[in-house]
Amino acid sequence: SYERPLMLNSREFSPLKTSNLTLPVWLGFIISQRAEKFLNIISALSEIAALFRNISAISLPFA
Repeated sequence: SYERPLMLNSREFSPLKTSNLTLPVWLGFIISQRAEKFLNIISALSEIAALFRNISAISLPFA
């Protein structure tokens, strides 16, 4: 199971078999893989929020 860390299923990756060192390393690997996507989502949400702020600011005087 060590040569294919990306192919872990729930039977191979169980908390009972995981040592205190393996879990933070595994979580850190997953977080580093998904950090870029997460930052892209955050920037997209902030752009959408700014867009809605602009729309509400434009439509407010005509209300």
